[in-house]
Amino acid sequence: LGKRKREAELVPGGEDRDVTNENREEYVALATKALLRAYEETLREQVAAMRLGMGRACGSETTLQRLCALVGVADFNELVGGLPAIDVADWKAHTEVSGAGDAGCDAGKWVWDVVETRFTDEERIRLLRFATGSSNVPAGGFANLSGYGGHDHAFHLQLLAYDPERRTVTASACFNTHRVPMFPNEAE
Repeated sequence: LGKRKREAELVPGGEDRDVTNENREEYVALATKALLRAYEETLREQVAAMRLGMGRACGSETTLQRLCALVGVADFNELVGGLPAIDVADWKAHTEVSGAGDAGCDAGKWVWDVVETRFTDEERIRLLRFATGSSNVPAGGFANLSGYGGHDHAFHLQLLAYDPERRTVTASACFNTHRVPMFPNEAE
């Protein structure tokens, strides 16, 4: 009935018409038009809500309009979605290391060695998603990483004492924290 009602809105008396081989093309065209109209109406509301939120974030609708005039599609995608590639040197430079040992301990070096030299780009993205909940680096790099509540929250590598019974690497994505046991050797 929903389809017939949409058709009836476009064709007077359409809800009382049967779809036949003779009028199927007309039906498909009308149904497509009705679906597109419904989609446009829904999209219009979403775009208006997004525009309102972005206007508030920019301070005013006028500032948003100025920003839109200055920023191209690629720049906008970067601002919203983050950087497409992971710069491991930037990631390492903006990481706080704590726990059993310090930033210079073997386990910390091993983590970065694996990430830099052995991981593929896809594996780096998966690690970032595992530890932060996001697959993209924010615009401006790791210095602008945010965490719980949208506040700036640096990436944190927490080195844990090694326990042969609990050798699992864990994470707290809200706090951009990657927890790694201090394995006895790099291979393990």
